[in-house]
Amino acid sequence: MKKLMMTAAVLAAGIAIADNAIVSSDIVGYQTKELASGTYTMLNVPFQHVNNDGKGLMLNSDITVANVTGNADNFNNADQIWVWVPADEAYTKFFYYDDGNEAGWSVTTGGQEYFEELTDWENGLPEGSAIFYKAKAPSGKALTGSGAIERQDEVELDLVSGTYTMIGNPYPVALQLNTDQFTAENVTGNADNFNDADQIWVWVPADEAYTKFFYYDDGNEAGWSITTGGQEYIEELEDWANGIPSGTAMYYKAKTGAGKKAVFGKTF
Repeated sequence: MKKLMMTAAVLAAGIAIADNAIVSSDIVGYQTKELASGTYTMLNVPFQHVNNDGKGLMLNSDITVANVTGNADNFNNADQIWVWVPADEAYTKFFYYDDGNEAGWSVTTGGQEYFEELTDWENGLPEGSAIFYKAKAPSGKALTGSGAIERQDEVELDLVSGTYTMIGNPYPVALQLNTDQFTAENVTGNADNFNDADQIWVWVPADEAYTKFFYYDDGNEAGWSITTGGQEYIEELEDWANGIPSGTAMYYKAKTGAGKKAVFGKTF
């Protein structure tokens, strides 16, 4: 991996990329996220593949995992990465293959082909994709993702109507839902019952549970609200005062309706 250096432009903009994240003069950076041992961590890598070849995130080149657990015989004995496929309403699962000579991320079906060689994933994970990382013991695991920072002022991600879409902020900054950083097009809101509104679920590994937000709309006020603790908006909630941390992914649970999109805005 090339040496990365902080840019004056990012510093001047006052942007905190993330703990352990540094950005280069050609707008390339990296970010490290701790992984919960023995359970799941929901995350995304807010960078793009750097070779300008049209590919997305490549697991065997764009991420590294400290203290990764590999296995050559049984994927259940190895660290895994799960990618939600809405059309199938199921996960594609990768595991860390290691036979002592070769090592890398492999799919759990179709043999031990590596990620780049798989027809269905030859272009990597699309921008804004999110993953569940299922870590075996021991502790001390951390995932570092690297790549180019998105240059566009906004990124649109399609949301699947009537089900879940797993997404992440494509920019390396914390996400405030009720700001220009995030817009849900054709959002469904409700003032009385969060089950009748679009929702956002954020996995909290320490609790092994989701924090759930829903789109509150009473005809006068509208915005993302927590499903417990009243109708306070996310900025006002003590636990989320700084927004959803950079690199933290989420499920968008969409009610039925056409043309739903998540639009992320660049703020630096």
